[in-house]
Amino acid sequence: MTHPRRAVAVTILGIVALGSGVGAQAPDDIVGAWHRAQSCEEMVAAFETAGLLESHLGWAQGNFFAEAQGPGLEDPCAGAPGPVEHGHTFSADGRFGSTDQYGNPVDDGDYVVLSDGVLGFPSHTLEFGYEGDIAVAFVIDDAGVATFDVLVPEGCTDACADAHAWALSAFESGPWQRVVEPAMSASPTMSAAPTEVVG
Repeated sequence: MTHPRRAVAVTILGIVALGSGVGAQAPDDIVGAWHRAQSCEEMVAAFETAGLLESHLGWAQGNFFAEAQGPGLEDPCAGAPGPVEHGHTFSADGRFGSTDQYGNPVDDGDYVVLSDGVLGFPSHTLEFGYEGDIAVAFVIDDAGVATFDVLVPEGCTDACADAHAWALSAFESGPWQRVVEPAMSASPTMSAAPTEVVG
């Protein structure tokens, strides 16, 4: 069952945080596998709140229309299936991976700990040619349910917008449930151990 996202954006140190905000999670809390069912409407709402829907409509629709082009802005979720399952895996040595609703790998890379409760994704930062950090905050409640919030900088355009459109499509909507499964297998495209950035 999906839960509606809070559509209120707050500004923290010049960063737009969607949803519940930055948590004080320990770095190891995120290690493991997570999944959630997302709807097109939730994803479109997240992109609209971030101010990226018009410029990055394809990213908002990508998890629902696969290789086909989705409908236009007038009704961006017309004909979209859903809710659609999506999964993420975070390994203890800094590897990150995503799976689609069929369990097929659809993305991989690395992640680092920017601060307690905030992750960065260096390989994706490089992929989009973005010079900042793709920062994603996470909060895990007492029931083990995670919420991710993409921290979109104010005035985010060009490479920044491309990088954060990826992050929104990967992490927004939820909630995310922890799943128990074998450790993620090695991937030649995954590298870099998690590094905690102090300061």
